[in-house]
Amino acid sequence: MMRGFATGLAVSVFRAISEEILEPMGYNFDDRWTIVMLLSLPITLGATELWIRVTRPRKSVGASV
Repeated sequence: MMRGFATGLAVSVFRAISEEILEPMGYNFDDRWTIVMLLSLPITLGATELWIRVTRPRKSVGASV
């Protein structure tokens, strides 16, 4: 579920990077499209995978009874 949400969130990241960061820097539409397509999905999925790994409960090692 988190990975699906991250994929949907990539659309927002796509627009933010394209319109708020790259457009004022003077990139044309074709260059912005290429850059953002290569960045938006990996950013959101990478952050999600990191979140999943950090918040995953740890298994107890060597529990003796």
